[in-house]
Amino acid sequence: MNKSSLYSSAVVTARGGKLLNADRARRMIDARSAGEAVKVLYECGYNENAVGEGAGDVDGLLSDEMKKTAAAFDELVSDAHLRETVLKRYDYHNAKVFLKQKYAGGEAAFYPFGLTAPEKIKEAVASGNFADLRVPLAAALAALAAEFDKAAPSGRKIDVALDKAYFADAAESAGKIRSKAIRDYYRAEADVANLSICARSRRLGFSEADARAQLVSGGALPLEAALAAMGGDAERLTAAYAGAKCLPLVKTLCACLRRDADLTAFEAAAEEFLLSLTRRAVVDYNSEEPLFRWFIQKLAELKTVKLILVCKGNGLPDEEIRKRLKAIYL
Repeated sequence: MNKSSLYSSAVVTARGGKLLNADRARRMIDARSAGEAVKVLYECGYNENAVGEGAGDVDGLLSDEMKKTAAAFDELVSDAHLRETVLKRYDYHNAKVFLKQKYAGGEAAFYPFGLTAPEKIKEAVASGNFADLRVPLAAALAALAAEFDKAAPSGRKIDVALDKAYFADAAESAGKIRSKAIRDYYRAEADVANLSICARSRRLGFSEADARAQLVSGGALPLEAALAAMGGDAERLTAAYAGAKCLPLVKTLCACLRRDADLTAFEAAAEEFLLSLTRRAVVDYNSEEPLFRWFIQKLAELKTVKLILVCKGNGLPDEEIRKRLKAIYL
């Protein structure tokens, strides 16, 4: 397989025509049932055989499409650092799943792919022997195991510790990615994560010290900028982000804080902001940018498909579904 950037750009440009667009999203919403809405997805290349007898039960469909998406990315990517950065996210997700299963029981969905085989992570978590895992993930899991030997296990501690470890790990490999635009994306993702952490911490009544302990590394902005959200002072918060690309997102958060509203509008705007970073007017087709853009847009598509189908399955009015969609699907 030719793994040149030009080749991958040509492949994903051709596949771009099958992405969910505004017209297909509208047709899904206007469909009489979730089953009818699923049929629209076959035009996007989704596997007809992945849906069981209940058309409203689409977990198999979405899981199959996610596996296909990850496999296509892995097959086409030529920048080893980009491959590592993208795929290691799923290692940390799977580690969370297996840890929570170990300490709390039950079953949860894990990704059947990643930089490390899921079975290897599951075995390491079960045995407590992390020697065969990559060092950053192994260190985070060993630290959690030691902590839980002394104190009660906590799902929140698992999430915070592995999120911090992931962002530090991702920053290390993302900094070596050839494309500056993609490096900037990962820095922005860390900045948005920190802003979200502080916004949620304020909403939940956590202290600034607690919020600070959750902040992640790898962003372009100082951590103090995000902590300005803890005070709820819109003027201080906007001043902290003056000149930053995410300033419009910060203004959305300020509006939520002024109204003492929930963070739904901010969280939607955060997703839209990160997605917008992949939609540059000028794209270098000799780089990995088209492949990365396609991958991020596929992730957004899968979230949107799930949103529409769950809402259709629950009988939510079409207008309510439209309110929840990203602007690119309206």
